[in-house]
Amino acid sequence: MGFLASVFTGLCMPVWIVVFGQVIDEFDSSAMFDLKPDQVFDSIKVLAIIMVVFGTSAWLFAFMQFSFLGIFAEKATRRLRKTYLKALFQQDCTWYDNCNYTELSSRLSEECRQIEKAIGEKQGLMLQGLAMGFSGIIISIYKGWTFGLVLLFLLFPIIGMMIINVKVTSKGIEESLKAYGQSAGYADQALNAIKVVVAFGQETTEIENYSKYLVQAKTVSVKSSCKMSLTHGLFYAAMYYSYCYAFWMGAYFVRNCYVNPM
Repeated sequence: MGFLASVFTGLCMPVWIVVFGQVIDEFDSSAMFDLKPDQVFDSIKVLAIIMVVFGTSAWLFAFMQFSFLGIFAEKATRRLRKTYLKALFQQDCTWYDNCNYTELSSRLSEECRQIEKAIGEKQGLMLQGLAMGFSGIIISIYKGWTFGLVLLFLLFPIIGMMIINVKVTSKGIEESLKAYGQSAGYADQALNAIKVVVAFGQETTEIENYSKYLVQAKTVSVKSSCKMSLTHGLFYAAMYYSYCYAFWMGAYFVRNCYVNPM
């Protein structure tokens, strides 16, 4: 149900834009054909009711999307945590010698949280975006196939920037998790041996070492954030450039009196 609700949520926006275009056409027709105010009001009233229905439907589908997928992700992550911990207990002693076992607790919670977001919220948003994109392409070609095909090639640079954005973001998150996992592992190690640390008066040394790991993690996080912000900015720049091109082509079509037959 959550996946189906995501698809319907994505379909609402392109259809709502078609209805909004009809509202604009009604005002334009009233100015061109000198329609009476009552006639314009009756037409707009019907379209307004349709828009209210679409708004209510979008709210209902969005609620179903996030609630159902959130419950699904929570149940799946709970089973994953149990399986993860069971697999750790089944490892040989030599396996723990080849890894930093002090990072396992922080990595377990952080990675499971990322998986929960991926299979719940992110997966629903991905289906919503795909449904919105494909339905928008179909509606645009149906309403005006020439103008729709002219603008269709803009998908390639936008998709290219989206792929770069996703790769840079995933790599940045992975580097940040690794860096903060090391600092969290060192903190767990110090806290587990807190009696020994206090007995030998090593509190200041442990704080300095932990601060050193935090500085390294901060440096990695800042670099990753700069890369992600740069790719985010380029992606939105490509979006606004496509809007600019669309308005320019629309004005060119109007100037040359070229209208797609319906």
